[in-house]
Amino acid sequence: MDRRAQREPLQYLIGEQDFMGLRLRVTSDVLIPRPETELLVRKAMMWVSRFGSKSLVDVGTGSGCVAIAMARSFPHLKVYAVDVCPKALKVARDNGRINEVLAQVRWVPGDLLTPDSTSGLRSISPVDAIISNPPYVARETLAALPPEIQREPRVALDGGAGGVEVLGRLIKQAPLKLKKGGFILLEFGDGQSGAVESMLKAEGLTEVRIEKDHAGLDRFAFARKP
Repeated sequence: MDRRAQREPLQYLIGEQDFMGLRLRVTSDVLIPRPETELLVRKAMMWVSRFGSKSLVDVGTGSGCVAIAMARSFPHLKVYAVDVCPKALKVARDNGRINEVLAQVRWVPGDLLTPDSTSGLRSISPVDAIISNPPYVARETLAALPPEIQREPRVALDGGAGGVEVLGRLIKQAPLKLKKGGFILLEFGDGQSGAVESMLKAEGLTEVRIEKDHAGLDRFAFARKP
């Protein structure tokens, strides 16, 4: 049967997706980069420029879109790109090679901010910035997603109960991995702004702000380590 008739996403059929002018290879092992994440990157660029950040972790790198866009825009930036899925990390590395930032980015197998035993890292040193588009779809709503989205990797979608379990784990780890004055910037889902804001404040992070996407929906959270 025709793959498109089976509701396979067009980007997987083509094998590529444009992201901020970058050519990225995409497979069914990675989430398809979306316009909301382009806005996440533009916000990250603004904060990196403002604070003069020198190091950054992209948590849940997937196709590598965030890490690669940041590395291309800031040649001085030391970037870690972390993903729990080895197949996704391979796609990200391939995209790093295609976009000529392979050596600038450290490609790290691991869960959130914890490298696994194959990474060659005992830990990730504290950084100036943590950026993440983590899984944030509520587990109880996964079955109601459009068929094309259900073809994307579940591990990149499933945010646990209410969609905030992965966000909560990442926020809890963030203070230990941020330098003083460093910032965290997160993408999240509809109806999650209150929970995300509360979790950031509970970990002692300051200057917490919630920002909207192009549709006027709460979509991004920013906070700093005092």
